[in-house]
Parts: sequence; C-alpha cells; structure tokens
Amino acid sequence: LPLTHQSTPAGRAQLSHTPKRQLDYFFDQNANFARALEVTLWLAYVPSKIRVLHGRVDLSASSSARLTSWEPTDLPEFIGGLSEQHGLNFIDLTPALTRETDRTNQLVYNSLLDSHLNSRGSLVVGQELARHFPRRNQ
Repeated sequence: LPLTHQSTPAGRAQLSHTPKRQLDYFFDQNANFARALEVTLWLAYVPSKIRVLHGRVDLSASSSARLTSWEPTDLPEFIGGLSEQHGLNFIDLTPALTRETDRTNQLVYNSLLDSHLNSRGSLVVGQELARHFPRRNQ
C-alpha cells in the first residue's frame, strides 16, 4: 500500500524560543479563558501519521534521510506538561491510535498526501475522548 508523509514532528529540543513562547501564550490565554468562564478545557494531542506508524512500515529506498532517520520525539510529553502547568486537561491520543493500528493492522490515517484521520481513526479518537470525559445524567 503506498503511503506518503510530508513532515517530521519536532521535539522540545528542536523548538526555537519563538514557538515555545507562542505555545506558552496559547496555553496562558486558554487557561485564563477557562477560569473566566468557569469551564473545563481539554486538549487532545493528535499525533502525526509518522508517529503512529513508526516502526510499523518499511520505508522505500527513495525516502528522504529526514524521514528514515526520524525517531519519535518528546512533543506529546512537552505539550502535556504545558497543559498541566496551565491547569488544562490533556489527552495523548497516540497510544489509542497505535493500539488500533497494531490490533487491526489497518491504517488510521489517510494514506496518500493527507495527514487526516480516516473513519477508523476518527472512531478510535471518539471512543478515546468519550473514555476520558465524565459521564453525566445517567
């Protein structure tokens, strides 16, 4: 099955000062918003296709060195830490999407020129979000 991927996610060490400052601003603004409106905010980390498929596909000889040498970074942990620092709830969807990929041996993302989830991946995300949200009015 042909598979394409355009980029490789950075980790904390690869982020320059500006993106880190922008992320801190984003989290700060959202935390202030949640406090002002007395709501609970959740942030879900949706991993890239390459993170979920890492070690599960054979790359072609023509794949770029950037792609063939990429290893999963600490980006989910970094974003989770920022969420925690600012009092936001965090869900890393990587484990659920990886489990589904391993369980079914099927893609959870569109395979070509697209980084969006397919229907299987969307179902997994919906189920994982539902597992984290408190049930009400039962």
